[in-house]
Amino acid sequence: MSTLPPSREECVAAAGAVLAQATQDLMDLPARESALRAYVPGGPPVEELERRIRALLGLSDTTAPSAA
Repeated sequence: MSTLPPSREECVAAAGAVLAQATQDLMDLPARESALRAYVPGGPPVEELERRIRALLGLSDTTAPSAA
């Protein structure tokens, strides 16, 4: 019994569902939590990801070191 691979439309719909959920999570979660979930070994550090997420969402950057 052979099964056909998913159609292009099915793949696009599935990708759209994943993107929609990721966008909703980004909007709902604190920036730090989103950064922790986005982190992969070898990639940017969590602090950099958090900074990028805050910038994307138009939030103040609370991860920057304070001026002495």
